Amino acid sequence: MQNQLYECTVTITKLSPNQSWWYLACRLCHSKSYFQGSGYKGYKCSSEKCTCTQTDYRYKLCLMGSDDTFELEFVLFDKKAEQLVGKPVDKLLNIHDKYFIPPEINGLIGQKYTFIVKISAKKSFAKPNSPSFDVQYITHQFGKQPFIPTFQKQEYITTGTSSFATPKHFPALVPIKYKTATEQVYALMNSFVILLAHRTIYSYI
Repeated sequence: MQNQLYECTVTITKLSPNQSWWYLACRLCHSKSYFQGSGYKGYKCSSEKCTCTQTDYRYKLCLMGSDDTFELEFVLFDKKAEQLVGKPVDKLLNIHDKYFIPPEINGLIGQKYTFIVKISAKKSFAKPNSPSFDVQYITHQFGKQPFIPTFQKQEYITTGTSSFATPKHFPALVPIKYKTATEQVYALMNSFVILLAHRTIYSYI
C-alpha cells in the first residue's frame, strides 16, 4: 500500500508540532547528515552505504491538513515544499533565523490544496496512531480559505492487519491509477509549471 498513490484535497490547519522546516541533507543521496564531532572532519551521511561528506540545506515541511472530517500529516520535501512556499530554502535561511518559523511558511495555514500522496514508511509525529503522507504532486491550489476546518475528536478502531489505529470516520483517499504513461507525465508537468510560476514571480521581488 505504501507505493499506491492517492488524491486528497485538504486545507492546511497548522504546522506539525516540534518539527523543523529544513534539514541538513547529504548532497549526494539527500539523506540526513550529521556533524561527526570535533575529532572528525566535516559531516557524515546517515546512509551507511554513502560516503559523501558534503551537505546542503533542504526543505522538510510537515503540515497538518484537514478535509473537515479528520486531520492528517502531510510531508513535503525540497522542490515540493518550494512550490508551496514560493522561495528556495537557501533564500529563507539567508533572511530568517533557521530556528524560527518564517512568515512565508506560517502563511500556508488556511491554504487549500489537492495533493497526490503516498503513505509514508514513518508514522505521523503529531498523531502517532495515524499514518503520515508524503506529497508526490501538487495538482491544484485553491488559495486562502475563510475558515480553517475544525472537527471533533475521533474514535479509533484497532485492527490486527494494520500497524495503525483506524479512525471510524477516516476521510476517503481516492486511489490514483494512471491509465497511460502520458497521464503520469502530465501530472508531473502540471506540478512543474506551478513551481516555475512561483520562481518567476519571486525573481521580480
